[in-house]
Amino acid sequence: MPSQPLSLNIVGCGKLGQTLGHLWQKNQVFRIQNICNTHIESARKACVFIGAGRACEQEALQTADVWLIATPDEQIAQACASIAHANRIHSGNVVFHCSGALTSDELVTAQQAGAYTASFHPIMSFAEPEQAAHDFQGTFCGYEGSSSALKVLTLAFTRIGAQCFPVSTEHKVLYHTAAVFASNYLTALLEQSLRTYEKAGIPRNTATEILRPIMTQTLSAALDQGTHQALTGPIQRGDVETVAKQIEACQQWDPSAADLYRILGHLTVSLAKQRQDLDPTLLTEISACLNSKTTG
Repeated sequence: MPSQPLSLNIVGCGKLGQTLGHLWQKNQVFRIQNICNTHIESARKACVFIGAGRACEQEALQTADVWLIATPDEQIAQACASIAHANRIHSGNVVFHCSGALTSDELVTAQQAGAYTASFHPIMSFAEPEQAAHDFQGTFCGYEGSSSALKVLTLAFTRIGAQCFPVSTEHKVLYHTAAVFASNYLTALLEQSLRTYEKAGIPRNTATEILRPIMTQTLSAALDQGTHQALTGPIQRGDVETVAKQIEACQQWDPSAADLYRILGHLTVSLAKQRQDLDPTLLTEISACLNSKTTG
């Protein structure tokens, strides 16, 4: 970074934009210049949280060295195009977004204006900016884009505590899908377990406390030991009868729960095979059970 901080405009300064803006201002990484939101009052509140910047309408945006387009994903390309077509983005500027699912190709209009583009995705929750700013240290950030943009941004993110790593542009969607499995779908899986306990007559509050240590211990073991080594349960034991009974119980209660059980069961069988401490015949029987729509 140069001795004098580069100027930064943030367009769409919601929770993520406020968090990053606050951290960059606090660490004197960028000179926060314009904050542009759909509603001017929202932009003013963002400036207060960040501790710098001037709220403005899009028409009043000044030029800047660096632009963060932090709008919702579906608005990134259009927001960038509007600014570029208004001749606010100049050759040599750095323009980036923080979407996990989209690549820097969304910023093609900035590229056409001569800017360097990138995407830089912090893997964390930004539900509450103050808490996110407090917890940001050590956050992993996946990036892709032009080398000139990444030279500026990697240093900027590193200076606020990020651990940066490259992501293939070609595989950006799969990269984001991995986080969806681990975060969003883990929550959905918890919900499925709670519903199953409720069907078995266990109150939801009690079920939540039952699951708290089980899930915490399981996740910790899987991350520390590896998934196949941490595996427990009827499939790992080769208990064909229990697997069949559980599929049948789910099928009678909620066929979609049985379908989910089968899908996760097949993945569990593949993990059990890696352990090489179970009779392959039993795993074959379990796979056949999982494939069957009737267990009786």
